[in-house]
Order: sequence, then structure tokens, then C-alpha cells
Amino acid sequence: MILSLITNSDSNNLENLISALIGGLLVIIGQFLMELFKNRKEKRNRVIIISSKTREIEQLLKNDFRELAMFKTHVEYWWFCHNDNSIDDNYKKKYYEEHLRSQSESRITEKRIGSSIATYFGYVNEYLSINDSETVGIISELKKISNIEFKRANEYSISDDFDEIRNNQVIKDEKELREEYWVNLKPLKDINEIIYTKSKNYAQQWV
Repeated sequence: MILSLITNSDSNNLENLISALIGGLLVIIGQFLMELFKNRKEKRNRVIIISSKTREIEQLLKNDFRELAMFKTHVEYWWFCHNDNSIDDNYKKKYYEEHLRSQSESRITEKRIGSSIATYFGYVNEYLSINDSETVGIISELKKISNIEFKRANEYSISDDFDEIRNNQVIKDEKELREEYWVNLKPLKDINEIIYTKSKNYAQQWV
């Protein structure tokens, strides 16, 4: 009778122990799954934000490249006007001031472009840290971005026709320089397409 009670007690203790172990294991598994879901959700949300930010920088750079082409072209144009022998001295002074102003604006814009590119690299590097196995099509494009150079604007000779430069040539040169600067956006567009596609897949996968 006593042996039976002991045996029953041991059996109950064993069942309780097993139940506790199973319960604890289920809690750990549940916590693990919740943490996994949370991490995936945070990863998805962060990639979506990065995609938005990198595309925003692309648009900002497009506008800055346009302005840079304008300022660089005007640096040469105002210098040409300043040196034209048919121009009154009062205008010469004004044109020289515009020349200096365009130089200043050009440097400010180049600095802003450099800052935007640095910010862009930060976002892309964060994306790579989240998706460290997906570097194809990104690393090589980042190298192209880091090597961006800006061509100088066309210079004008004092022997050039003033009206032709003012009415036609300077407009044509600015447009060509702008288009050439915009070519620098292609590496960003390629990277942004990769990030955007990933963010779209995440959004569709984890609604």
C-alpha cells in the first residue's frame, strides 16, 4: 500500500516535470517565433524606408546636377561678358560680380551634392548590412558613384560673337552639360531599383 503511494507520487512528479518542461519549451518556442516575426517586420519596414530615402536623394541630386550645370555654364558666360570689349565699364563690373556669384553657387552646390552622396552611401550600406548576401549589382555601382567627376563648362573666346553666345550658344551648352551630369544618376537608379524591388517583395510577403 505504501509502495503503491510512493510509486504513484513518483509518477505524478514525473508527469508534472514533463508537463513543466513541455510548457517551458512551448514558451521558449513562442518567444523565439515572436522575436523572429518582430525582427522580420522591423527588417521589412527599414528596407521600405531605405528605399524611399534613396529614391528621394536621387531626385535631389537630379535637381542639384541641373543647378550645377547652370552655375558652371554661367561662370564662363559672365566671364565672357565681362571681357567683351564692346561692353560698358559699368556692365563689366556687374558681369564680374555675377561671375563670382556663379562660382560661389557652383561650389555650394558641389558641396551639397557631396553631402547627399555621403548620406546615400549610408543608406545603401545599411541596406547591405540587412541583406549582406545581396551585393550583386550594388558594390560595383557604388564605386562608380564614388568616382563621379563634373566636366567643366565650355569656355568662350572674346573673338566669339556676343549675340550668338548670349542668345544661342550658352543655352545649348548648359543643356548639354546638364544631360552629361544626369548620366551620373544611372548607378543610383540601378541600385535604387534593386532596393525598391526588395522592399516591394517584403511588403507583399509580410502584410
